[in-house]
Amino acid sequence: MQFYNKITDQTVSPLPCQEQLKPGDYYVIENHSIDEVRVYGQILDTKKNCEPGFFNVRAYSAVYPSGEVEFMCIMEVTRTISHDEFEVARRNKWA
Repeated sequence: MQFYNKITDQTVSPLPCQEQLKPGDYYVIENHSIDEVRVYGQILDTKKNCEPGFFNVRAYSAVYPSGEVEFMCIMEVTRTISHDEFEVARRNKWA
C-alpha cells in the first residue's frame, strides 16, 4: 500500500505497524502538524467508500477533550498504545 504526499510530492509507504492497524486499536499521533499537540484515539471501523488505509476514528486532544469522530489515514499514526496508556492520557487531559 502506498500513499501520495501532496506536500512533499512523493509517494510514501506506511510502516509495518501502520499497515497492521485495525478497528479497536488505540493510537497516538505525536507532534500533530495542526496543533502541535498529541492526538489520542481509537479506531472505530474502516472508512466506507474510501481507499484502503483509511479508518473512522474517535480522536481526542487538549484542543478537543470531548473527542470527535473523523476519518484518518494510517500514515498519521505515530504508534499504537494500550488501553491503559489511553486511559492515563485521558486522566492527564490528553497532555
